[in-house]
Amino acid sequence: MNMSQIKKSLSSLLKSAFCAFLIASVVFGFSNNAFALDVKAGPIWNNDDAKVKCPIAAAAANGVWNGQWTTTVPGTMSVCGVKAS
Repeated sequence: MNMSQIKKSLSSLLKSAFCAFLIASVVFGFSNNAFALDVKAGPIWNNDDAKVKCPIAAAAANGVWNGQWTTTVPGTMSVCGVKAS
């Protein structure tokens, strides 16, 4: 097998694995958060602050907050996990 054939085989394998993952996501129902997006929400100081800011940021992005958030720039910016509604 030459390098070109190895690359084609690997590419095909990865595509098949990704398709299998997508099917399993739908069948087993764990796709709800698998395709979440991060939406900027300004600084979030703690979980109580996130409970106020994230639902608003999610709604502005036409989504629903999934309960996750993280600080991306301390004291300046945080993001909220959002799934499409």
